[in-house]
Amino acid sequence: MLRKRNYLDPRTVNQMRFPKKVNKIKDFDNFVRNHLSDSFAPPAPFLERDTTFLTFGSCFAENVAKFLDKLGYNSIFSPMSERLFTSFALRDFFAGLHTGDIPEELVYDFEGRDEAIATVKENLTKGATVIITLGLSMCWYHKETGKMAYDPVNAVTSDDPNIKQYPRRLKGLLEEFEMRQTTIEKNYENIVDTIKSIRAFSEDTTIVITVSPVPLQWCQSDQPILAGDFLSKATLRFAAEKLIQNPIDNVWYFPSFEIIRWAAPHTGYGLWGTDGEPRHIDDEFIKFIVNMFGEKFLKRGV
Repeated sequence: MLRKRNYLDPRTVNQMRFPKKVNKIKDFDNFVRNHLSDSFAPPAPFLERDTTFLTFGSCFAENVAKFLDKLGYNSIFSPMSERLFTSFALRDFFAGLHTGDIPEELVYDFEGRDEAIATVKENLTKGATVIITLGLSMCWYHKETGKMAYDPVNAVTSDDPNIKQYPRRLKGLLEEFEMRQTTIEKNYENIVDTIKSIRAFSEDTTIVITVSPVPLQWCQSDQPILAGDFLSKATLRFAAEKLIQNPIDNVWYFPSFEIIRWAAPHTGYGLWGTDGEPRHIDDEFIKFIVNMFGEKFLKRGV
């Protein structure tokens, strides 16, 4: 499980310095392993080869699922996850999954949603391992009502009279909605509530929490987008740190964010935009992360 660190006890403190050089792939591998991933890994790999993975959250979760599939693991990423990139949406989705009352705004326009929801519930009941990737902590709110909107940018007009018909045009969007930076405490509470809802299906479920390294795509606030991205990710990482300091059995943190946003830039290797999209991470680095995850968590390795 997540291991609580006692910062006053030298026996539990990681004593290390930043490496003097990282100029080879092997150096980077050792850099990540010795200065980062080992600190969060279980004492020994424990997930079996026949483990089913359910990945939720941002687009990074989809990429992880694809690479696990390529390695021969049963990995399921639902298209519904495209709206589950905040801790608020994750909390409400899993709570609704348990009670049978998923907010319509999260799922109303997905074809085959009933089948997808049934698949998720079935695999949760069977104890599938859940990987949750937290995407952002800046959220959309309706200016007049103060109600959170899960995804007004991508929402489409619905025939359901109970669903707010969000504007298609950006001008209309900005007239009705605003982005607000949410708090560390609230995101932490959402993560804990999400874990409880997942454990309602199977109390022994292994859960892995990560923070997506993919930058914020859009920012409409008093912060420029780069500063907004930093605050958004920092809030999620502090919320995850609070989870580390208040550990829950068989809930783990995996440092994909730190590997990509803090370790990889020091290597000098091409990391972003190799497919022409500057927010996309190079496939080789995603593969590296999945391989590192496998080394630390999968009983037979990858």
